[in-house]
Amino acid sequence: MTPVEIKAFARKEVFTTLADRYEGRTFSRDLWKKMAGTGLFGLLTPARYGGSDQGPEALVEAIEAFILGGQDLGLCLSWLDHLLIHSHVISRFGSEQQKEEYLPGLVTGERIGALAASEPETGANPVKMKASADRQNGTYRLNAHKLFITNGPIADLIIVLARTGPSPGKEGISAFLLDTHCPGFRVKEEMDFGYLHTSPHGELLFEDCDVPAENLLGRLGDGHVRISRAVFGWERFMGMVTLGAHFRLILDQTIRLLSESGAPTEGKVKSTVAELHITLEGLAEFSRTLACEVLDRTELDRRLTERLLFAVGLLTQWWERFGELRQSLAEDPPFPLGILIKDASLLNVSGQLYELQKARVAKNLLEEV
Repeated sequence: MTPVEIKAFARKEVFTTLADRYEGRTFSRDLWKKMAGTGLFGLLTPARYGGSDQGPEALVEAIEAFILGGQDLGLCLSWLDHLLIHSHVISRFGSEQQKEEYLPGLVTGERIGALAASEPETGANPVKMKASADRQNGTYRLNAHKLFITNGPIADLIIVLARTGPSPGKEGISAFLLDTHCPGFRVKEEMDFGYLHTSPHGELLFEDCDVPAENLLGRLGDGHVRISRAVFGWERFMGMVTLGAHFRLILDQTIRLLSESGAPTEGKVKSTVAELHITLEGLAEFSRTLACEVLDRTELDRRLTERLLFAVGLLTQWWERFGELRQSLAEDPPFPLGILIKDASLLNVSGQLYELQKARVAKNLLEEV
């Protein structure tokens, strides 16, 4: 589908059901299957596995069209996690057998994918990861406690990161493909963040799950040094594209409300509107270019890391400046602006990572002096 067709589809199927799904905190598999029917899940998957292999530019255009038409950041997040950090990971790191077995069902929406990395107290810090996968004959005995897992409560197939080696550092972590019908797997709790109500998140338990050795994804020890590093770049840069489109909706709807209110707008308000618009346009173009570059790579170098920090910092400043404009609105903005503003809290997650990465950049710079 073209971006115009994707936007029209999202407007018809996603936006018209948004209010009910958001209020009910529901995930619709029927809607998911309709999304699959448009080809959204196969944009990066080779044709021989059922995809269209259109590349990063097509994905960027599809993200913006889906957000602008559907206005559902949560569902977009579930789609991108399914596509970017699950099926695309299998495409890049999986064996031929794994690709043939799993990718067609992920493209058609028959299976929903997730990736489980974050753990209680330690987050996604690989050095402190406690999850373990012990080799026992032809299987690995997996024990893990994961949380904040996008699509976790609805997933049929999960990529799980767990420690397989004696090394306490990053090198001893591997990745495994686990079918959620596996005995020992359960969703401990569905997690409610107070926003993103249309994207299921969960706390997951893996208790003595026996995973076949052929379900090892990539090589032993690839979990962080190859897979997790690649996922970080893909997810963060495409996230900037997604948030940029989401913030465009917020700004456009805010401008419309101010115009329709008939209230006089002072020069300061006009100046703020102009600055927000110009900054967002420049940031969107910057994010599109870098996202396309990153998707063809499996690791961020120093240049890309610093540009990611620049983009996150600029978007954070944009949101703070928007707070000045928001004061001109009613306390409870009408639908869908109220939902859009609530879901913008996703930026806080990027902000936390922003501070950690800034500290690493500073450390490196100081060590070079």
